[in-house]
Amino acid sequence: MDISMVSKVFQMSLRTSVPLTSSLVAICIFTTTFPQYITSLRWIRLGLAIPTLLIASAVAYPPDDLSKPGFYVQAVIGGAYLIVRVVDVCLIGFWEGQEACPRWLMVKEKMEDKDGVRPEYVLLPMPTTLQGRLAYTVDNLFSMRGASSFKNCSWDWATKSVREYHPASQTEFFGKEVKRFVLVYLAMDVLEYFLCNYPWNLRVPNPVTSLPAFQQIAFTLLLFCFSYLGTSFGLLVLNLTFVALGLPPSSCPPLYPSNILTTKSLAEYWSLKWHSMFRRMFERCSLPVVWMLKRTDGTPYLSNRTTNFIRAFAIFAVSAILHITIGNSIPRTTENAHLGIIEPSQVHFFLAQPFGLLFEVSVLKPMTDGLPVAWKGWVRRVWLWSWMIWTGRWFCDGWIVCGHFGARALDFSPIELFLAGKKST
Repeated sequence: MDISMVSKVFQMSLRTSVPLTSSLVAICIFTTTFPQYITSLRWIRLGLAIPTLLIASAVAYPPDDLSKPGFYVQAVIGGAYLIVRVVDVCLIGFWEGQEACPRWLMVKEKMEDKDGVRPEYVLLPMPTTLQGRLAYTVDNLFSMRGASSFKNCSWDWATKSVREYHPASQTEFFGKEVKRFVLVYLAMDVLEYFLCNYPWNLRVPNPVTSLPAFQQIAFTLLLFCFSYLGTSFGLLVLNLTFVALGLPPSSCPPLYPSNILTTKSLAEYWSLKWHSMFRRMFERCSLPVVWMLKRTDGTPYLSNRTTNFIRAFAIFAVSAILHITIGNSIPRTTENAHLGIIEPSQVHFFLAQPFGLLFEVSVLKPMTDGLPVAWKGWVRRVWLWSWMIWTGRWFCDGWIVCGHFGARALDFSPIELFLAGKKST
């Protein structure tokens, strides 16, 4: 069969598989609201999992259009999210009871103490009406970080920053987010212009770590900033759109709730400071590993530290698979045709992180606990950013060699207009 014909079939699948998979996952979530039929419905969900996964897997095939790689990356992220939701609801949920289903948390009242205003929450029961079940299904399906589309509500697995995000008004929300949008767009435009126009050597598997040491550090920091801005920008567009359409501002918390530069440890970086878009997905996918490490009475076979290390390794392994899938969504060119399905540099980056966390808790923390507070903070920050820059070079190798900077994602570029005007004068 003609290769271009196969490509067209898979591109068509890309446009249809995401909404079709969303509908099938929604049906599966809807069935979890009927606890009286839990035994029979879990088998129905298990049966739906196979066709749903097959339909969703179409997004993993690369398109043949290189003009907008960013669009296909976003499609793959959405498809990967839906695939993990199938695994979550149909496969992992098969072994869990009704008590494991996500529940809404609603702000009951706001209490004032020495730390300021603190909200009190009440755990809502599972819905029993058709309207409530439909609302539960849709809200559950599209909540990646635990925020709810209903005012003063969140999901019981949401992080504290998501749960406690309550802007005073729409005016306050738009004032902050529009300003952030402009700043993020301008900074992202400058970085993208530079990174897309740099003469990367994609014929080698390590376009960053093959450079001199200073350039390795500089490009790692630049790509870190671009990743931070790029992930923020995508959510900013969605947040502003949804609130403009009537969603309460509390449903659209910022992706990065606090200054990432104040991070004091690797554990804090990954658990609190970096974005939580996929945290729930990764934690759910690691549950089978946790179950295998426990006896039938619930007690662990291994120590808590060893168990936590194995679970962290499983979580970062799932993250590596996600990023490899994203990299494979961009078609190969003549320059990077040497790449296989698995890009080793990104695997090295993600699978190194559990060892960094183990070193931090086993060696660095005991060594620095006796230091003065200021010294302890600085030593741990130096360790954190040294580790992230050193291992981040591997991530940069994989991200660049896959062709992520082969074309610009932003349609309107102020920096290009500025430079063009300067040349004309």
